[in-house]
Amino acid sequence: MRDIFSKCEYAFSWLGESDSTSDLAMDSIARLETFVYLHSQEPQPHHEVLTQGNSHFCQSAPWIAIRKLLEREFWHRVWIFQEIVLPKKLVLVCGSKSLSWTAFTALSDLRIDIRYWHGDYKLLRKELAHLDVGTGDEVITVCRMAQRLYKTIESRHFPGQFHDIHDKFHDIRSNIFDTTHLKATDGRDKVR
Repeated sequence: MRDIFSKCEYAFSWLGESDSTSDLAMDSIARLETFVYLHSQEPQPHHEVLTQGNSHFCQSAPWIAIRKLLEREFWHRVWIFQEIVLPKKLVLVCGSKSLSWTAFTALSDLRIDIRYWHGDYKLLRKELAHLDVGTGDEVITVCRMAQRLYKTIESRHFPGQFHDIHDKFHDIRSNIFDTTHLKATDGRDKVR
């Protein structure tokens, strides 16, 4: 599979059939990519700027839709790691909607800063206090999910770049650690 994925020009990853929220999720991620591009120079965390004013992202619906898309079985299978990391160009398809992997990586800009990792996200909640509690909770949930997804995104941008055997060993160990939570139908598909 490694050879197949690394030699293909395009890979299309099927996230599944559309449902009542998937089109909104895909459209919201496309909007998020535009937002990140336009606001890339701002020092504030993107989740804070994104939810200001009358933005599309001030409502809970887009956040719920993105969360549901990230909860799909696709993201929990061990084989997605090579499917996402190896192809030259990747397109994610859900129902009749599609996004390039580049558009999807806008989610990585939502990852939660290290200062939020300790405690119970009080600082993040304070930054989102202008939103209703339900919407704030959805933003935090998607940010947490984006944090986990960031490792895979990072692996796609820097696959196999190491200077010596110690870096290579660390890379292999990191990949094993980062994928242990993923599921496999056949136990032989995982290193434990």
